[in-house]
Formats: sequence, structure tokens, C-alpha cells
Amino acid sequence: PTMLILFKTTLSNSTYDLALWAAVLTGFWTFLRTANLVPKNSNVINSGQYLRKKDLVIKDDQIIFRVLKTKTIQFNERVLEVPVKQCQGSRLCLVTAIKNMNSTDYPSHYPAFVYVARNGFRSISYRDISSAVKRMAALQGLEGNNYGGHSLRRGGATFAYQAGVPLL
Repeated sequence: PTMLILFKTTLSNSTYDLALWAAVLTGFWTFLRTANLVPKNSNVINSGQYLRKKDLVIKDDQIIFRVLKTKTIQFNERVLEVPVKQCQGSRLCLVTAIKNMNSTDYPSHYPAFVYVARNGFRSISYRDISSAVKRMAALQGLEGNNYGGHSLRRGGATFAYQAGVPLL
């Protein structure tokens, strides 16, 4: 989490940075693959491959991520629901990050992590997340090219293991 905390200090309150931060934390805390978080390109608006705004169910102090397609759920045979509770006062609170990002009003069928650009809404993309992770690594003095979007999933799983979360 040290990398995440340091990276957060480099971000502003722009709609892009709020959406990027929410996407990065979602990758870390939910262990989802980057392809399940965001589209490959920021222009894509309609697809069921990645999280959409309507797939984030916000209830008071928690969010339920409803994942329709994954590497192992390819034919809509079930919905994977990933609940995340709020961590009051934590700089790494995913619920707070999502609520901050969701102050931007956009259609529910759009990707979950959207920001306002000059020409309308755009989505955080796979490339945005990969670049952010490389920047996080560089801030720690590490070789950025050795890191990418999958590092969020690996880092989150490693953190959970180190914190004593039981293996399934």
C-alpha cells in the first residue's frame, strides 16, 4: 500500500484523477483483472466486458461490484458480486474513492470509471491504468517497465495474504 499512498499524493481533484484513483483502488482491493475494470481504449462506451456505472451498487458504507464477465464467466451463467466495506479515515478507502468519483453524473450504461474531457465523457482505459502503475513504481525508485495493470491484482492479493486473510 505504500506505493498507493505515495501515488495518491501526486493526484489532483480533477475528474480524470478521481476516476483513475477509483479504478486503481478497485483493481487493488477486488483483485479483478484490468480487462474487467476498464475498456482498452478511452473512447469505448458500450460493452459488457468491463465494469459499468450500473455494476457498482452503492449502499451506505459499502459497494457491491457486480461482475458479469470474467475469464471464467464468459456466457453470463452467473454474476460475481464483490462486496467492499468502507474504511473510515483510510487514504486507501475504495468506497470513498468511488463516491468522490461518482459526483460526476453520467449514464449508467457507461464504463464505471469516467471523467469529463473537453469533448464529453471519456473512460479510464487499460493504458491509463498501466501508465499509472508504472508511475507508482518509478516513485518508489523501481523500474516502471516491470509493472503494469496486473500488478494491482498481485499487490492486492499479496497484501491480503500478509494481513492474514485466509486462503479459500
